Amino acid sequence: MRRSLTAIFVSLLLTAPAIALADTPTDSSATRVQLVRVWPGYRDATSFTRLGEYFGSSPDAINQNALRSQPNARGGYYWLIRTDAATAYPGTTVQLEVVRPGTTQAEPHTFTFDLPAGSHAVHVGLTGRDWIDPEEAPVAWSLTLTATDGTLLAAEQSFLWTDYAP
Repeated sequence: MRRSLTAIFVSLLLTAPAIALADTPTDSSATRVQLVRVWPGYRDATSFTRLGEYFGSSPDAINQNALRSQPNARGGYYWLIRTDAATAYPGTTVQLEVVRPGTTQAEPHTFTFDLPAGSHAVHVGLTGRDWIDPEEAPVAWSLTLTATDGTLLAAEQSFLWTDYAP
C-alpha cells in the first residue's frame, strides 16, 4: 500500500510541470502588462511638491510620472497605476472613463506615455477644472492600456463599472 502511494505521488510530481505548461497561454495576444495595483484618490497640488522646488528647481525638471488632463494643474483626482511590463511600449494609450455623481454617462479621457519595461508607477489624473471638488469621488471607472498597434495591454475597472458600461 505504501509503495503504491509513493508511486502515485512520484507520478504526480513528474506530470505536474507538463500540466502547468499545457495551461500556459501561447496566444500572442496574451496580456503583456500586468496592472499590479490601481489606487484611486484625490490629491491636492501640494502633495506633488518636491524638495528641489523649494531650492529653485522647476516643477518640470522633476520627474513626477504624472499624466494630467490639465497639465499645469496638479490638484485633482488621480489613479496611481503600478505596472509590470515584460518589454517597453512606447506610445501607450491610457483610456480612462469616469462616471461622476449625478450622471450615468461615462466621461472619456485619453493620455499617451511611453511605458517602460519592468515595474513602473504613473499617476493618471483629472486635474484643474476637470476635477474641482476634493470631496467628490467617481461612481464608477474603467482604465485600459493599449499599444500603438491597438493591442490591449491591460485593463482594470471599479466594482460598479459593469452597471454603467455601454
